[in-house]
Amino acid sequence: MKKGWTTTKLMAIGGLAALDFVVHIIASVITVTTGIIMASGAITAIVGPILLVVCLLLIDRFGAGFIYLTLVGILDLPLAISGPPGFLPKILIFMSMGLIADLLYAVFKKHSRLIMVSIIGGINDIYLTSAVIAVGLLLNIPGVEKVATLVPIPIYIIVLFVVGALSGYFGHLIYQKIKNTSVVKRIQS
Repeated sequence: MKKGWTTTKLMAIGGLAALDFVVHIIASVITVTTGIIMASGAITAIVGPILLVVCLLLIDRFGAGFIYLTLVGILDLPLAISGPPGFLPKILIFMSMGLIADLLYAVFKKHSRLIMVSIIGGINDIYLTSAVIAVGLLLNIPGVEKVATLVPIPIYIIVLFVVGALSGYFGHLIYQKIKNTSVVKRIQS
């Protein structure tokens, strides 16, 4: 495997971010049609960690999560995902989660891969959701106070972590299925 970044790796990250964007468009339709802020959270809480873990395992470079989630945050700007459309702090929230994912990947890379992907997936869901709610409350975004009071905090955190951890595990399973394909070998070379 080449040391450093290649155009192919950057294109793969962009492709995964575009796939995530398509899923977010579909999930955004749920939020817009129901009128309930974060109604699409179930879909994004499952798909987000899967694609993040696939990206980290596929690229295997520090910064892959940061680039991936920065692109996702920019693409999500006009959508009702992770806050209202045009909510600029969502880019910073996604960027910081990308950095957290890269740091977790670097720390746990030498340990059990299953523990690593579960922790990354769980932290991804907890952090993104909590950060969006906290910033929304801070900036008085309409509807965020309803979401903040829906579920007791301990149950909310446990459920988010479990969903994220399982999604991270599914991301690992997907990577295991595709890791020996010629496309993946080309991206990694």
